[in-house]
Amino acid sequence: LGGVVEVPPRSIVALAATESDAELYRQAIVDCGIAFFWATPSQASRFAHADLFWWDDSVSAPASAMGWTERLVSVDPSLVGKHIWVCHDANLQQERAALAGGIYLVVRKPFLLSSLLDAQFEAVACTKSRRRAA
Repeated sequence: LGGVVEVPPRSIVALAATESDAELYRQAIVDCGIAFFWATPSQASRFAHADLFWWDDSVSAPASAMGWTERLVSVDPSLVGKHIWVCHDANLQQERAALAGGIYLVVRKPFLLSSLLDAQFEAVACTKSRRRAA
């Protein structure tokens, strides 16, 4: 259970406190041909070669730029993937710190689920209707 997982091309890891927190993200890509994994930050290094990491605010409170860099490296040591922070109400200073620390994009809740895909997988043909997240 603790080994490295071989992740396929076009893969996403949703970092969330619980599987139910991650379910919303899984629903966003269910028909898009993208591999999906859920993990807590302490488990996520098993998926270090994923293309995209979605950081749900259930596990990612605002941090300094250095705090974000440390957080990202802990799950993606080579910083190969893109990291998106999904949060309710980050202020401009918190958003700037996240971006300076390696976050690719900050997405505020509520959002269109498909907008998460657009951030990384623009070429993915996904016919799923756009749903609104709470």
